[in-house]
Amino acid sequence: MARQNGKNGKPTPDSGQADAECLARMQQDAGKGMEDIKSDDLGLPWFRLLQKGSPECSIGDPSNIEGAREGMWLDSISRALYTSLIVIPAKSIKHYVEWKPRSPQGGGGGFVKNFGGDRVAYDKAIAGRTGFRGVTQHGTEIIPTGTWFCFVVSGVPVGSKTEEPIMKRGVFTFASTGMKVGNRWAGEAYALKLKGTDGKTFTPALFASSWRMTSTPQKNASGSWMLPQVTRDLWVEKMPNATELYEQGRSYAEFANEYHARITYPQAQQPQQLDAPAQREPGDDGDEDTPF
Repeated sequence: MARQNGKNGKPTPDSGQADAECLARMQQDAGKGMEDIKSDDLGLPWFRLLQKGSPECSIGDPSNIEGAREGMWLDSISRALYTSLIVIPAKSIKHYVEWKPRSPQGGGGGFVKNFGGDRVAYDKAIAGRTGFRGVTQHGTEIIPTGTWFCFVVSGVPVGSKTEEPIMKRGVFTFASTGMKVGNRWAGEAYALKLKGTDGKTFTPALFASSWRMTSTPQKNASGSWMLPQVTRDLWVEKMPNATELYEQGRSYAEFANEYHARITYPQAQQPQQLDAPAQREPGDDGDEDTPF
């Protein structure tokens, strides 16, 4: 069915009547994509929130993109920049990712291994430490990283006020201070409920709702940075081409379930070196209070 619009033609969340066929599919897939909430490099685009230290923002850097500023979202493959994105999350999982350490000046670093959801090596590396970065006997770091596989529906390109279709699979990561954002997003998604065609309430699949991604500034004694901001948009069954979008989310969830542990993280996704790690409670690996 057509997406219902409010004033000035903008979408109005949860307005209009449900697409009965799509709603029935949602109920059939209740809970899918959330199994891990509590391939080799697959060539997927990584969407990254630019920071003031990002090479894309640095004039004279080979990776510089004209007009790039902190707080913009970058598509790693097309190198397009967006001020906001509409995404349908397909799967969320916390990975434990091993990196070569960066220098305080930001040099060095590099991906070593993705342990997937297995935290055994991380627990050994974090023993006796107060921050969230585990350090192995070889001097490498293991960092808990919220990894979200999302179907990116549309976005507002930099310099435009109009939302344009994107329609591609992508990967987003939340580490360090961003872990709180990812954890909050997972909690909000898990708390959503729908009433099915039989009148019974159920927990819909993760890919049953779309979300808007923007950014917001943060600062503390260690400096200032941009933090991802995620807000709920619409139930997929109330979006244009609802059934097609829902199937996109479902097929991506199946793909991610099979291949997520084989993802190779590009170096650009490596969290920046932190000088003042936060205090960590035993068994906690949720976030740090310094820029990522």
